[in-house]
Amino acid sequence: MTQTATHQTRYYRSYTDDFVTTNQQHQSLSAGFKWLHTNPVYRATANVVYRLFRLIGWLYWRLWRGVRIQNRAVLKPYRHTGIFLYGNHTQPVGDVFMPMLVTKPQRVDTLAAPANLGVPVIGRVVPMGALIVPSDFHQMPAFTQAIRARLAENRAIMVYPEAHVWPYYTKIRPFSRATFHYPVAAKAPTFSVTTTYQRSHWRHRPAMTVFVDGPFFPDAALTATQQQEQLCQQVTAQLKKRCRDHNTIEYIHYEREASK
Repeated sequence: MTQTATHQTRYYRSYTDDFVTTNQQHQSLSAGFKWLHTNPVYRATANVVYRLFRLIGWLYWRLWRGVRIQNRAVLKPYRHTGIFLYGNHTQPVGDVFMPMLVTKPQRVDTLAAPANLGVPVIGRVVPMGALIVPSDFHQMPAFTQAIRARLAENRAIMVYPEAHVWPYYTKIRPFSRATFHYPVAAKAPTFSVTTTYQRSHWRHRPAMTVFVDGPFFPDAALTATQQQEQLCQQVTAQLKKRCRDHNTIEYIHYEREASK
């Protein structure tokens, strides 16, 4: 990777450090939270909100940030199939909208933390374009049912295995094998979505290129646990390869903090 002068240096103790926090960081879901809604008014409103967010995302990414999305054609054969996408989490605002551009016209639901529900105004409509991760083990059956329902509707599900945002990070942090449970259980095609950074000739911030790769499938002869591990390795390897080959600038340098 071609290194240039960094904008700043950030120090971390572990890969679980969060550099972007909010007042709602530790918000939990209510016991009666619903993932699936049958009310026709709610569903119609959700469709309108989703289309509005996708338009906002297009204006933000295409016109304001000038992002380039490469290799989207690999998704075309799977537009009428439920799929999973895994990406590196490097844009606090942009990562909300990026999956909508990547999968268009296929609708996508992004796994999101409960903290997003506490954001003023926007928090009320987040569930209309996202699947909120449960706060309690007892909520997992309903959450799993919602994932199955979305896949049955031929939607895409976007996962950022890197739970916390590291803005402009040019490497891939370790992923948990457990985050690949759902595509293995559903036998769903899986893709990687890698955001990379290059020098911009007319912007202060780096230019961005997003690469879509896949599909990836584990060996069906393996056990479920082994398939999760294999799929995790396949996706991680592709994300790392794209980062290694296409990141040409380091806008923020991350350095492990020396132990005291």
